[in-house]
Amino acid sequence: MDAPAPDWSGLPADILISIFQLLDCPDLLRSAAVCTLWQKAYSTIRRNGGCPSRQTPCLLYCTEVAGAKALGMYSLSELKAYTMPLPEPPINYWIGSSHGWLVTMDEKSDLMLLNPITGDKIALPPATTMEHVKPVLNSDGVLEKCKCIVMLIHQPYMQLSFARVGDARWSWLQMHSFYADCIHHDGSFYAVTDLGAVDVFNLDGSSVIHRRILPDMAEIVQKCYIVQAPCGDVFQIYKERDRDPERPDGETYATAFEVYKIDFVELRRVKMTGDYALFTGRSTTSCFSVKDHLGLMSNHVYFTHDDYEDLLDGKDDPRDIGVYNLENNTRTKLANPEPWSTWFPPIWLKPNLAKAGIFHFQTALFLILILLF
Repeated sequence: MDAPAPDWSGLPADILISIFQLLDCPDLLRSAAVCTLWQKAYSTIRRNGGCPSRQTPCLLYCTEVAGAKALGMYSLSELKAYTMPLPEPPINYWIGSSHGWLVTMDEKSDLMLLNPITGDKIALPPATTMEHVKPVLNSDGVLEKCKCIVMLIHQPYMQLSFARVGDARWSWLQMHSFYADCIHHDGSFYAVTDLGAVDVFNLDGSSVIHRRILPDMAEIVQKCYIVQAPCGDVFQIYKERDRDPERPDGETYATAFEVYKIDFVELRRVKMTGDYALFTGRSTTSCFSVKDHLGLMSNHVYFTHDDYEDLLDGKDDPRDIGVYNLENNTRTKLANPEPWSTWFPPIWLKPNLAKAGIFHFQTALFLILILLF
């Protein structure tokens, strides 16, 4: 005679919460629907800060199947696609993502942080309060052109501006231009230029403290990124465009990457290898330990298309999305066949179920904002 199935609904709450802390977001959401007890454990996790920290990024994208009121979400941990409904009003455009939140922009360039998992929203100061941005409205009033700290890279000349929670305007950092990426590390913002120079900004006092700690790279690269690893090290990632040997027409290029660790003692760059998976694109550059994310591959860069001119000038063009192997300099497709549409550009998102109030006090954000004006 078969033994009776175990009654999982009777697990003690503390053990259940410990188990839930090990789950990726899709499994956590499914578990919450099992029974009342499991729903309470899920709610406890949300009240205490949202999803467990070991969340594997997902790729968000638009798809004709989902329509305008839903998004596609491709899970790297399950290699599976989902459809996720969107809250009203519909998204006009997304600009970037950070800590599980999308930054969206409406037709007036008003900015909003949106958590697509929970539907929570946080208003940001309008883009028209930034230095150099003068709104040009048509007859219908629609813009034709154009302790949480949010840091933005924006046009013209890829400059920096920041805002704190409650600010009515963006504060402009005038020191330098042509920034490509930025992170918050050890209480300061570290911004990297297109040519690889690294600047540090401390925003804690009444005035901004700025210094340059690394010069430009000797060689020219297409784009630079900066990211903090789980161990605390800071890496610079350099994207290059090499000729694609599979396309001998001379016009097609393949994406390639190199990764270096920043030595803050000797102020130099050291070629990096390690058990990390790196993520680049129009989202916050991220680094994950493969020991904590078993679905990810070490020494690989997961990338999405983030060239600004390509995205706007060729909305119907195929997107350069894939996985790059740093050890043998090869690349593979992320999914085959690719389920996403080309517009909006697919973007990485690390799921986060935290409530908006918790997000305010725990997070420093970096977002890339491109304005047309």
